[in-house]
Amino acid sequence: MQPLQFLVPLDALEAVGPVLKYVILGLVLTNMLTRIRAHRMNIRQVEGNGGESYLRSFLRSVLRSVLQIWRLILRVLPDSIYSKEDDEDDEDDEDDDSNEPLRYLPHTLTTLLLVLASFAFMILEPHGGMVLSVLVLGVFFADFFEFESRCVEARSKNLELERPKSAIVGSVLVLMYAAYQSLFFLIVDYWNAII
Repeated sequence: MQPLQFLVPLDALEAVGPVLKYVILGLVLTNMLTRIRAHRMNIRQVEGNGGESYLRSFLRSVLRSVLQIWRLILRVLPDSIYSKEDDEDDEDDEDDDSNEPLRYLPHTLTTLLLVLASFAFMILEPHGGMVLSVLVLGVFFADFFEFESRCVEARSKNLELERPKSAIVGSVLVLMYAAYQSLFFLIVDYWNAII
């Protein structure tokens, strides 16, 4: 009996194993396409085009609901823990209409799926999976910090939104390694002739 037997379904993972390389390659390509789309949407959001996106209005309504629930919880607490000044500060924050870009949900989902798929690949092929996981985590962190820098650029009125350069370079490296892992059978004869 293996220690991870109940945590990770190894038999099911081994059944998907031969296809997992191609799934990862498809996720990398999809992630690159959604990164392009996300950047274009961020530019449109910052420019403002006079309207609020449906996602932004949805997120605002969710935030207002969470704040209302928070206020209800705070009303139950004793006055020594909670003061009315905190409630007034929250109301001031609600009226803040900034032009900051929002995260593009399909890009976030493809990034998370890529991270999970690379971890699953690490179970099947430890060496290749470890290299791929490190590269994918690099792209994940680059995406995170690139988005935060886009938010800073959006807040300052004199800066233009730049492309997410480090995330693009990282995803190209992930694409090259994923293609090497999944399409190696195309170059195996040339590889063996050289090495």
